[in-house]
Amino acid sequence: NEGQYEKSVRSLRTVLEQEPNFSPAHNQLGINLYLLGRRQEAAQAFLKATQLDTCYSHAFFNLGKLLNESGDHLGAIEFLRAGLACDFKSALGFFQLGVAYYQLNSLQVAESYLKKALELDFDHTHPIRLELANLYLKRGEMPRAAAQLTAFLQETPEAPQATQVRQTLEKLARAQD
Repeated sequence: NEGQYEKSVRSLRTVLEQEPNFSPAHNQLGINLYLLGRRQEAAQAFLKATQLDTCYSHAFFNLGKLLNESGDHLGAIEFLRAGLACDFKSALGFFQLGVAYYQLNSLQVAESYLKKALELDFDHTHPIRLELANLYLKRGEMPRAAAQLTAFLQETPEAPQATQVRQTLEKLARAQD
């Protein structure tokens, strides 16, 4: 669907020529650029949206996610916290904050944010249980990791990661014997 995203980018740029302060258009432009793999441009679009609307949580979370993926976890934390100050019930915001702290090896803080994300993610939109399982594996807490993986399979049995999760559970079971 690259053609569709390119067309959308062109349309959004046209809109922004007429309405340069329309922060939702900057955010959507960032999403489309991200999907096209143009991450630097996407980051600029998300940043512009946050500058225009200092409580536009979606743009803060999108920028935080992008920064996490690029390895700038401290930068991600800054934007994710700003987004959560505006929307303190965002599963995505807490999930990405947990990911950032996990990557910085601050596992206790990461766990608290991931647990909060889990409470808020009613539709199981984000792979929070997988991140928690990784955290518990890293700490050597195999039963807690297995519990998260089992819950993940119960909640999302058709998830793309399901086969790998089942294999990991089998390895954990063999290791416990």
